Amino acid sequence: MKKTYLLLFLLFTTYTYSQKKEKFKSGVELTEAQKGSSYNTPKSILFEFSGNTHLIYFYKDLSKKIKKSFRKSGIKVKFNYNLVGGNFKEDLKEIPKKKHSSLNFKSLCKIELSNSKHFKNKYADVKKRKQQFNLKINLLEKEKIILFATLEVKTFFTILTQNKEVSKLLLKVLTE
Repeated sequence: MKKTYLLLFLLFTTYTYSQKKEKFKSGVELTEAQKGSSYNTPKSILFEFSGNTHLIYFYKDLSKKIKKSFRKSGIKVKFNYNLVGGNFKEDLKEIPKKKHSSLNFKSLCKIELSNSKHFKNKYADVKKRKQQFNLKINLLEKEKIILFATLEVKTFFTILTQNKEVSKLLLKVLTE
């Protein structure tokens, strides 16, 4: 009798707690978005990127994609880079020195990379390297948050590969 209960218990727990193999698929997904009740699409936005200085290549590429996709919508955009904490001279040289005043823009959009995960397999091909991270987006008008969004990004090879999709989704979130 005890063996039967033990067998049933083992079968139940292995079935209940077994892990499902999920397939990693690259792409960008909006996981959270909250807009204020008085939200209107801004005519000009100053994007401010923050984080580690080593992210400069990611942010510079993202800013090119944002500028390209926002040009079609008629929204004026400029970029500030508020990056700290790196010691690589090459990274520090790449950071643009020009700072734009937020007073010249209707809105300030702060973007920060968070929850970065790198899935390493020492036998995997470099092109099959996987990364997953979140982009936290805060849109402010007069120092008040009017829109908050989180984008989950999954990429292969390098974090730059989904920047075009990020800029398209960002435009969609800010204009709808």
